[in-house]
Amino acid sequence: MRRPLNICLVSQELPPYTNWGGIGIYTRAQADGYAYRGHRVTVISRCAPGSPRVEVANLGYKVYRIGVPISRKRFIGRTLDRILHARAVASLVRGLNREQQFDILEAPEGTLEGEVLLNDPRIAHRMVIMCHGGNTQNIPPSGPLAFLHHLDLRWSLSREINGLRLAPQVIVPSEATRMVLLKQGLDSEKIKVVPHGIDTEKFQPRSKPTTGRLDVGFAGRLQESKGIDFIWRVVEKLGPDAGVRFHLKGTIHWQSRLEAMTRLERHSDFVVHHEPGPHEDMPNFYHSLDVLLQPSRFESFGLVYAEAMAAGLLVFAGVAGSAPEIVKDGKTGFLVNPDGPVDSVVKKLRIMVDDNRAFTDIRRAARRDMEKRFSTDKWIENKLALYREFLV
Repeated sequence: MRRPLNICLVSQELPPYTNWGGIGIYTRAQADGYAYRGHRVTVISRCAPGSPRVEVANLGYKVYRIGVPISRKRFIGRTLDRILHARAVASLVRGLNREQQFDILEAPEGTLEGEVLLNDPRIAHRMVIMCHGGNTQNIPPSGPLAFLHHLDLRWSLSREINGLRLAPQVIVPSEATRMVLLKQGLDSEKIKVVPHGIDTEKFQPRSKPTTGRLDVGFAGRLQESKGIDFIWRVVEKLGPDAGVRFHLKGTIHWQSRLEAMTRLERHSDFVVHHEPGPHEDMPNFYHSLDVLLQPSRFESFGLVYAEAMAAGLLVFAGVAGSAPEIVKDGKTGFLVNPDGPVDSVVKKLRIMVDDNRAFTDIRRAARRDMEKRFSTDKWIENKLALYREFLV
């Protein structure tokens, strides 16, 4: 029997206290999966108001929340905040490593913690960088302070690429993300693709309450990178009398807040905005829908696609990024160009208004495909196998 590994996961995002997005969901699921299989796990995350400094998770592993809340960046700036937090993380990791000798340390590419640790020769040879997409896909901001944001993004991207080049092993969740890194000049030999997994027991089809209408959902930040502009065009095309109700769940991006609030008020009789909540709420959100319409311009994996497909929804995903690796166009869902016409999507939604069982074969095929290719068990086993291969 193989000996258990001692694994350290570094991530600023970790529910429930720093539950900002997909990276937090990924980190929690990964820690739970390793601990459930008997491996020793330590998680280092960021503190938040009300969070304990040290906690023991249900599966017995320790979570250290350090530094200060991310709100500090409003006062000292994003760049300085990241440098200070990375140094605090490195100090703690070095201390813990002296006590217990980690076999593997994994950090995301989008923050500086990994790069700082990679400059320590006592740790660097056991470091793995998990690349979720990060700054390589950031859309340049606009507005009066845009030049400052541009400078920060350029600096962040340079630091991210430097960390990826230093790393002996880089893991990406999709072929699309691998191609992004190859364009940045990274060595193809050290980039390994391991798709994320989802809990197919947690996300499974359920009977939707009868509403007398077609319920179409969106889950993510309301911004152009997620295709919200395409959705507004679909909303305008269908209008209030089409028998369709839209449910937009997520934060409203500050750059487009005025436009979003104006549109939400204008279409309030058939478009509902839902505030973001904990990931545990997502199964119920999916079960209240018939369709997920989310034509993102790039997703490094597309967690929301896989979850919605596992939950039995008809999914319209963006044509770029990793979506074609998850959604088989016309077989398990549909791929949509967010910069193209809305007519095909509108037509399919109208078909479903008239016949809610339309596209049932596609929805069932999607569920089977998620069980086969993207289960949590398969993902965790693939990650552990890659760790062991790296340690040889």
